[in-house]
Amino acid sequence: MTATYINSNKLKVPVNAQGYNTDHTNKDNLITYEEAQRNKLISGLNVSYVLSGGPVWCLDIDKCIDGGVLSALAQSLLTLSAQYSTYIEVSTSGNGLHVWGNYEGPIPQHACKNTALKIEIYTDERHIVLGTPIPHSPLSAITDVIIAPSSNGLFDALVAGYFSQSDTKAQLVSQDWRTGATKSGEEMLAEIVTRAPSKVASNPFGDGATSLVDMLKMPADEWWGQDKSSVDMSLLNNLAFHCDKHHEQMELAYRAANIGQYRAAEMPCKLDRSAGGGMTYLQRSILQAVADCQNTFTTKEQIIEQVREKIENPGDLPDSPCGYRLNDFYVLYNGDACKFVHLPTGNELGKGCFKDAFKIGPHEFENAGPDRILAGKVYSPGDDQVCKDGDIKRLNLWKCPPAPEAISPQDVAIIDDYFGAICPLKAERDHLKQWCAHLVQFPTIKILHAVVMYGHETGTGKSTLGAILSKTQGDNNTARVSNKTLGDQFNDWLCGATFGWSDELNTSLLSHHRRLMVLETIKEWITNRSMPIREMYQSTSNARNCINGFLFTSNDDEALPIDENDRRFFVLRVHMNMKIKEMIADGSFTRLNHEITGGQFITYFNSIDCSSFNPSTEAPKTSAKSAMIENARDSYELVIDEEIDCGGPLASNDYIFLGKLAEREGCAPKILAKIARRMGYVSISRGGVRYWVREGSTIDHNMVVEKYKLLR
Repeated sequence: MTATYINSNKLKVPVNAQGYNTDHTNKDNLITYEEAQRNKLISGLNVSYVLSGGPVWCLDIDKCIDGGVLSALAQSLLTLSAQYSTYIEVSTSGNGLHVWGNYEGPIPQHACKNTALKIEIYTDERHIVLGTPIPHSPLSAITDVIIAPSSNGLFDALVAGYFSQSDTKAQLVSQDWRTGATKSGEEMLAEIVTRAPSKVASNPFGDGATSLVDMLKMPADEWWGQDKSSVDMSLLNNLAFHCDKHHEQMELAYRAANIGQYRAAEMPCKLDRSAGGGMTYLQRSILQAVADCQNTFTTKEQIIEQVREKIENPGDLPDSPCGYRLNDFYVLYNGDACKFVHLPTGNELGKGCFKDAFKIGPHEFENAGPDRILAGKVYSPGDDQVCKDGDIKRLNLWKCPPAPEAISPQDVAIIDDYFGAICPLKAERDHLKQWCAHLVQFPTIKILHAVVMYGHETGTGKSTLGAILSKTQGDNNTARVSNKTLGDQFNDWLCGATFGWSDELNTSLLSHHRRLMVLETIKEWITNRSMPIREMYQSTSNARNCINGFLFTSNDDEALPIDENDRRFFVLRVHMNMKIKEMIADGSFTRLNHEITGGQFITYFNSIDCSSFNPSTEAPKTSAKSAMIENARDSYELVIDEEIDCGGPLASNDYIFLGKLAEREGCAPKILAKIARRMGYVSISRGGVRYWVREGSTIDHNMVVEKYKLLR
């Protein structure tokens, strides 16, 4: 069978059989389907199909399944795709779809992304992680796609309807390629580095603080596993801003930077190949970056000429180490004076150019009323938009949630059925409803335990509860906590929302020690009414933690490493059941997610009696919580097993230095002690050293004591 597959890890990064990052664009690294499946069975890796310019193509419909319900667009595309020889699957996230087909003949030019509709179509240099086939897929396996009748008609219809390049091409071709660069690529990069923007545009590295300087200096092996196309466009977007949209200057600087695809192992670089229309891929990417660029690096003198009428006192405009952008000119309040209309960059704030300055948009400035001289900003639920404390006035960034609206008996029944479906036990269901109702009825009172809903099955309605509560609080008052946020050093979002929701929580990819650190951080979020707040470019300060209720939803049975002493998490496990299936089939989930308004949900929760609910008490025990605790204990057992398997100094089949192991992992020794007993070890003390040995072992204890002393 043709080698068109590769394995990938849980982060969807291509890896080899040993789990090391590899390059999927290098054909020497590709393997057969059978080899990829064998690696999956042995190592638990994903299997990815690598697209290489045809004939196979893939349509990716992102985030189109919500609570088990397909979006209208997904349903339409699915109906169309089912008329052809296609393989249709649910993505590994459980909320997207892949449609696979093959194209006979040269594949026509097309755009790859329709950002507005969250759909993408790919044919080349892309690896797609394989998911689970839907029940009525025309083809039953990905391996059938290459030998099936072509689906040219479907592909052409998709390109014509959603991925036409005509508008984009016209915009690109209409540009005049600017020549006559005044600097070499190296000189341009050196000048850009002195401007030092705080972060790269379109950062391909997620929420990390990767600066443009870091990006240019990154070692070659750091690019392995990265999406080189994203890296390229990120750099070109920055170059368009700094090179004044000068095409030739951008190309020289890009080649001098020597990153992304230009640094890839395979040669010649794809960017130097023809992209049609008399352009190389690099030229087309530069034209695209120029077309997308809204502003360019501008000096103080140039910007004053552009916005002189908007600035009250142009002479008061301070020098900026980063230059200025026209879109930066909103409002700056500095102390008790409003002097000019400049929005400072983070770099300027970090350099102390604007003491006590903060940023708001022009619409908020207008809403502040005729007397607009303010001393700062605040997030204060329930207060007026301008909060006054004596002579000090602050702009309140809290937004009023929706007003209560009348709700029909039919919708009340749907909501009741939903809670009954996800939480069949009455005592647990009543507590969950009261928890939600308390958050709505008493938005300024903190609930000292969070709700955790987990279950490996997707489409069971876990995320629906988060969507419902977000509607009641308002999107502006909801903090969406990603897995990346869990480890982020900045936490100023705690001061700007009343409800926190972490969807698809997953800490299982972290080290055991890191998981425990994340758990302790989450506990602080839940219980602390004030916390040290770390905001980018600002010094740490103690401030109010405004989030009064946290919801965590996850498909992972080991979402959190909690133990039997926990009192902060009310844990529920959601299973697919007949009631959920009926609600999906009759459209109830669609109504819950998309049709019932926040005001109607508020009316529903206002009708619930919360008099017996104590927000300060510990979370009730549940069987789901006991199961999660057991799963966490299994993780501790893995710590011991891994130490034994790798021949580490702290454990073997005969002995364990449990205290040292617990110290290294950052966990309580009594937790590992319980696991050690279950594994057949007993605690003994010899020569002033306490350690654990397997019952019945004939180990030389003097040797064990000497090994322990060597660890000191």
